[in-house]
Amino acid sequence: MHEANPFSDNTIWIDESSPLSTDISRKEIEGIAIWPNKKDYEAKPKYDELSKLLALIERPEAVKLIEIDYNSKIVNLPDLSRFKNIEYFHVAGRKIKDVSILSKFSKLKNLFLVNYKPDKIPALSVDKLNGFRAIRGGLERIDFNSDYFFLQQCSKLTWFEKIQSNIIELEVCHKVDLDTLGNVAGLRKLSIIGRKNMDNLSFINKCPQLIELEIAGTDLRNTNVSGLNMSHTLKKCFIGVSDKLIKDIAMRSPSILITNGDIMFKGHDEIKYDYNYYHDY
Repeated sequence: MHEANPFSDNTIWIDESSPLSTDISRKEIEGIAIWPNKKDYEAKPKYDELSKLLALIERPEAVKLIEIDYNSKIVNLPDLSRFKNIEYFHVAGRKIKDVSILSKFSKLKNLFLVNYKPDKIPALSVDKLNGFRAIRGGLERIDFNSDYFFLQQCSKLTWFEKIQSNIIELEVCHKVDLDTLGNVAGLRKLSIIGRKNMDNLSFINKCPQLIELEIAGTDLRNTNVSGLNMSHTLKKCFIGVSDKLIKDIAMRSPSILITNGDIMFKGHDEIKYDYNYYHDY
């Protein structure tokens, strides 16, 4: 479980069980990645050595990324206070509970957390992130701004506060009150994947800027889809259902381009499915 590292060429890769074996002689260090011992997954992290190594980095202001691997055994983050210009904080380490250092990163752009136990993210010192991704964990509410949210298997997530975002992807997040998506200013694209129950689509009417909707991995045979017609902005919709149901939905929502990836309709008119056509529509 990793996020893209835009500084991979200038990243040091630290074995948490033997930090001082890391070569930090390179001129520019922009990324710090902490990994478990790949030959001995039982090896324990050496916190003192890790702190010493980080203290030896000559230009902490150049470091823009912190990454901790999913299999890391680190429980407590090392002292990161020297690194004032962190833009990417990718902490997949499953055992880490305290990420309060986030409030110190005034240039933070991207945040990635796995199994983050607390119910909310510490107050951030930036107005809006570029992207936030969370997998599992204890998050209950989203109360900060991000251009893009990717929330996966967040079983306790129920609520969106009044925030700003352009794109939200909810993957197997069954408890989210979809009506609270109306609290998200600027929401233009919404994906809902693998949701167990969806009685209706009335929440769409609460999203006045929504242009694109994707629903997949959800049984919609007994869902009231009339909510599609409540939107004055929705232009296109991908729904992972049968061809027959696509036709039925399209006829009831004639102003929206609707597809399941195999067939595509706008009202009564069938259009040969083309990914680029749909993407650019």
